[in-house]
Amino acid sequence: MLKKRCDTGLLVTFEGIEGVGKSTQTQLLKDALTAQGLPCYLTREPGGTDFGDRLRACLLQEYAHPLDAQTELCLLLAARRHHLQTVIRPKLAQGDIVIVDRFIDASLAYQGYGRGLSVELIERLHRELNLDLTPSITFLLDAPLEVSRERIKNRIFFDRIEREHNPFFINVRNGYLEIANNDPKRVHVLDACIQADLLAHTIFEKVTEIIYAQ
Repeated sequence: MLKKRCDTGLLVTFEGIEGVGKSTQTQLLKDALTAQGLPCYLTREPGGTDFGDRLRACLLQEYAHPLDAQTELCLLLAARRHHLQTVIRPKLAQGDIVIVDRFIDASLAYQGYGRGLSVELIERLHRELNLDLTPSITFLLDAPLEVSRERIKNRIFFDRIEREHNPFFINVRNGYLEIANNDPKRVHVLDACIQADLLAHTIFEKVTEIIYAQ
């Protein structure tokens, strides 16, 4: 049992392309921290609120007139703004450890590197809309594209993003790796191909190091 309790909030984010195990690892981390008596809240983007979940559904379905990259970004920013104001910031203010499945780095990777929008524009919009909340630590679960595609191939339904072609996901993955390279103290690149329990142990250790350091 951990002897130190989080007196101030901690924002932990998970990033990566499809099929790398983010949902599994976010839940495992929440379970491990909760077992130590630490206040945790698990959420995701886009989503995390009723409003955000509705926008998520809009973003992931197909349309007769496809969404362009800027429309996609606007929907994501609206969902994030509501999520931050109503969930993430209040939870952090009361001292919770907030675990988020995808956050701002996802917009940079998917809409920036993947869709070709200006990374500088995306960053500026986050600043101007008061969305530029820096995570305490980010875990980038990384795997080769062939591993990602193999893991999701048996899904019954593929959403609009999952139907993208390989070059898109190559650009997204490369974008994530560049983000990590530019911010190595915050973004920890982890091999998503190793056993889930071993990966979860590494993640738990890194998060508890931050808790003890507070």
